Amino acid sequence: MKFEIDIRMPDVTDQQKGIDFRRRRVYTKSKVLAARDFLRWNLKPYAPEVPILGALRLVVKCYYAYNKTEKKDIVKNRIIYPRSTRPDWDNIGKGLCDILADLKFFENDAQIYSGTIEKYWAPFDKIEIEISSTF
Repeated sequence: MKFEIDIRMPDVTDQQKGIDFRRRRVYTKSKVLAARDFLRWNLKPYAPEVPILGALRLVVKCYYAYNKTEKKDIVKNRIIYPRSTRPDWDNIGKGLCDILADLKFFENDAQIYSGTIEKYWAPFDKIEIEISSTF
């Protein structure tokens, strides 16, 4: 199963928690909840009717539109190059896997034996997701 969505991957991840020292608790920030809901809402139309079974390979490519300060020759030539800034690739993967599991793309993220997260600067915002089963 392979699909792409023309949206920007949120820059906030589930690992960005808030701490309430008065109540002595850790909580999920509202912007993290909003980002999670945004992804869930955009991924829901692609969810399979039946979860994918077996050992899975997951490949995610996140394309982020250039910043306004990007060099003119890069923008003009529409060059795609690796993004080495936040959010961290591992935080993107864990949050996304949790959402995919909630939407029943697969039973449990423990099924994923191989996962690749790639981040790029590009002239557009897009997320490409490929889930393949070994059986």
